[in-house]
Amino acid sequence: MFPKGAPGIALALMRLSLGAEFARDGWWASASYQHDWLMLSVAVLAVCLCLGLFTPMMCAICAVSELVAWALDGLQWDQAHACTMMNAVSLALLGPGAYSLDGRAFGRRQIVFPPSDPPEPRDQE
Repeated sequence: MFPKGAPGIALALMRLSLGAEFARDGWWASASYQHDWLMLSVAVLAVCLCLGLFTPMMCAICAVSELVAWALDGLQWDQAHACTMMNAVSLALLGPGAYSLDGRAFGRRQIVFPPSDPPEPRDQE
């Protein structure tokens, strides 16, 4: 769930690109609607995506908001909305990777069992 090495780096790059793409699209849309709360929510979501904080939930919010933005644009084919939605769904399914806050908080753990007492010998009759 939290791969290291090259797959972990690839997931980190995917998170960064999705966060940047969502921030660019969302900032443009929120600037046209003149809502400060929308700009703040786009910024918070983009930062959470880039850092890998609650990645599956943030990806779902990103995909749904892109779907809503696409519907508000009149459902005309737009490559930017489609790519952002597909990247968000892919990242939600793949997970955040080891190089994320999710990987740090919920990553692999080593479970060490205490040594058990040796079994008592059985009397042989």
